[in-house]
Amino acid sequence: MFAYYLVLAWRSLRRSRVLSALMVLAIGLGIGASMTMITVLHVMSGDPVPGLSAKLFVPLLDPRDASHAAQSGGQDTPDGFTWTDVTNLLRAHRGDAQAAMASGYAAVRPASANLHPFFEDGQYVTAEFFRMFAVPF
Repeated sequence: MFAYYLVLAWRSLRRSRVLSALMVLAIGLGIGASMTMITVLHVMSGDPVPGLSAKLFVPLLDPRDASHAAQSGGQDTPDGFTWTDVTNLLRAHRGDAQAAMASGYAAVRPASANLHPFFEDGQYVTAEFFRMFAVPF
């Protein structure tokens, strides 16, 4: 019986080659998309800082007045802190170790005189960052 179904399938594939190729392509794309999403879910659900995630906390501040925060429902809070907020948080010593981090650009002047200076992306951190995240310096 199985051989009969194989013969029928082969005849159908030969009779409509374009439709069969499109079906195989659609099934292949579906399997590929599914496996990609499963892989992304697996990677994103992992521990971002193994061994340290349970001990790390990020402060959230909304420096605006209460009326503006009530109008927005707290949905559009600012992403970063001002310099004053960061220095006040570091001076408060609310944690065993505290680190401030910021992104920015730095001007780089190469040692060779025939190369032009350029800007490079970078991360600015305080000294505790290296101990908190076990980053070699």
